[in-house]
Amino acid sequence: MCMPEEAQLKERFDVVWEACTGAALRAGRAPHDVQLVAVSKTYGAEPVAAIARHWAACHGANCSGADCLGGSPLVFGESYIQEALEKQVTVAALLQGGNAAPAVQPQWHFIGHIQSRKAKELPGHFSLVHSVDSVKVAKGLQRGWEAQVAGKPAPLHAPAPQPQGVLLQVNIGREPQKSGVAPEEAEALCLAVMGFAGLRVEGLMCLPPASAEGEGARPYFRALAALREQIRQNTGLALPHLSMGMSGDFTVAIEEGATLVRVGSSIFGSRKK
Repeated sequence: MCMPEEAQLKERFDVVWEACTGAALRAGRAPHDVQLVAVSKTYGAEPVAAIARHWAACHGANCSGADCLGGSPLVFGESYIQEALEKQVTVAALLQGGNAAPAVQPQWHFIGHIQSRKAKELPGHFSLVHSVDSVKVAKGLQRGWEAQVAGKPAPLHAPAPQPQGVLLQVNIGREPQKSGVAPEEAEALCLAVMGFAGLRVEGLMCLPPASAEGEGARPYFRALAALREQIRQNTGLALPHLSMGMSGDFTVAIEEGATLVRVGSSIFGSRKK
């Protein structure tokens, strides 16, 4: 039987999951077109593992019932590199023991600000990096990807290592204190990042002004979606992802086209400092 804290954790996850599904259906989209990123930064490995086990039982490939989404992947989002790397190891170990362990480990996304000197530490540890905002950061990621490839010689006739998936962070509210490329400079950054063999641009990410939470964020989400369409037309890239929306506005973001929503406190509770 679950401890009360774990039961509440699972209940909150299900509420968010159902809200994502409802928002997608209202927008005429398939629920599996939207990926929930459970933002686990500053939370311990134990609640992350509890969510992973719950997801495997109730939402994963082996579940049954109307709430299942056909094995949609579970993703956790982290913002601090050292914390994330340590947590990944601990969560993997926790999920290896016991009959209730998921058959597949969760995916991990990096969603925080990237210091250019730390960027080389990311490739190989995250399936997607949401927050590339400069060529300098892209160069660091490229160096990390090259080091990873050099450190793991591929077997004869093996396919080439996959590039690191990245999103470009756009300062959609033009806030001077916030990271992100200016909207009018996003296409140029996209073209520059396309030149790095170890990186694959998969879309855009934004953080609207905090004062625009909820319905107030809709114009910013709409603007990011329009910017993606413009860059798509000019570059020919698919750019399948829009990472936008957090606990206070993720349903609005889904209605405006988000494919990735980053939800932390609505799942895990008050953030640990």
